[in-house]
Amino acid sequence: MFQDLREAQSVFHDILKKGETLIWVGKPKQGFVMKPSDRYLIPFSIFWCGFVFMWEYITWNMSDGFPIMPIFGIPFILVGLYLVVGRFFMDNAIRKNTFYALTEKRILVRTGVWNTSVDIYRFDDIQHIQFKEKADGSGTVLLTPSGITLPDAMGKGKATLPAGTVQFEFIKEVKTVFLLLQEKMDTRSATA
Repeated sequence: MFQDLREAQSVFHDILKKGETLIWVGKPKQGFVMKPSDRYLIPFSIFWCGFVFMWEYITWNMSDGFPIMPIFGIPFILVGLYLVVGRFFMDNAIRKNTFYALTEKRILVRTGVWNTSVDIYRFDDIQHIQFKEKADGSGTVLLTPSGITLPDAMGKGKATLPAGTVQFEFIKEVKTVFLLLQEKMDTRSATA
């Protein structure tokens, strides 16, 4: 949650319509976070780096004069280092600049590291919501827009979700947010 409502209003000030008020605001958990996909990415990234460093060592020792083959390995070293360490820093930077908000009518997601983007969804556009809660009450809410079928992907280690799926990832009090979303969706469909 934000330190105070004023901070949240400053983040979403330009996006709110006249008379629209925030009913919930939040941010993803900050710091180092392990995701289900890391089960596969960590061993793969270690294997990748081991292979690339072995390649560099062998080609460096085999090169006479100008080391052309080791130069070709440099991009692969950079990719390996990103997979092992860099992606955690990038993920943290993305979450640090991600903000979630609910108003009476809309769902707002603001994110961006170098450029800011805002995704806006009306409650009418959301067909299905699902949440996964951890023991401490935090978790993730998935919101699926109409026309997209969402298999029960949460917790199954899947790295990607169907295009158009909205996530409130690593939020506090996930069940409260889920119930608030459910209430807003029920209210909107009752008035439609």
